[in-house]
Amino acid sequence: MSATIDLDESGRLAHRRTMLAMEKRFGGGLLLTGVWYWTSIIFASIVIAVLQSRFSVLEGGTLQYVLGSTRWFLFTMGMILVAVTLPLHLASGGTRSSFVAGLFRSALYVGLANGIMAAALVTAEGLTWNALGWDWQFRQGLVPGGSFIVDAASETLVLATYILIGTLLPAGFQRLGAWGGSFWILALLAIALFVDWSVHSGYIFGWDPLVGAGTARTLLGLGGGVLAVAVTAFAVDRFYRDMPLRPALG
Repeated sequence: MSATIDLDESGRLAHRRTMLAMEKRFGGGLLLTGVWYWTSIIFASIVIAVLQSRFSVLEGGTLQYVLGSTRWFLFTMGMILVAVTLPLHLASGGTRSSFVAGLFRSALYVGLANGIMAAALVTAEGLTWNALGWDWQFRQGLVPGGSFIVDAASETLVLATYILIGTLLPAGFQRLGAWGGSFWILALLAIALFVDWSVHSGYIFGWDPLVGAGTARTLLGLGGGVLAVAVTAFAVDRFYRDMPLRPALG
């Protein structure tokens, strides 16, 4: 009996150790590249503001022109890093179960870190524009004019979803082959469109102000974001639990 308990405890410790190692590789990689990303975003928004002000065409904030790229940056990095970390994770003694757990936890805290960063920049831009006497508006989001808490929560859910979608793209081709993977892209696109619509952001849904939005619409939008994260997390679990390292043919 004691030996069985020791083995169970040893297994749990090994699972936690390899899960944390996965978080460090995957989540740490996303955070590190994110430093360079946000530096370029801040620089780009300042340059746009200066040029638009110089030629008297400044209309509202400039972050709304560049923040939409955050999800695609994290989507791309998620797609790249997952292909690198899975073989390394398994070769170092990790299991697919600890890989999935580390992947999901990384998506959540990286999404949260970037969501808070996005909301903080929007808030800072609004304060700066008002201090300079410039007209400021931010069309995207569930709350017209912006709300730090709602914007941070919305971006967290969107970015976590896009990170997980990025990890699912190569998994689709790995598991389903060329034809199946191609159709799998359409399913992932539907999830991406759904979460963008839910929180009223992105290049498609975020350009027009959300007129008449109240508490119910805000809660419904955040609930849609939670649903998107849950669906993609379930798909990650199903696809990676027994992921073969050799791709399917056809």
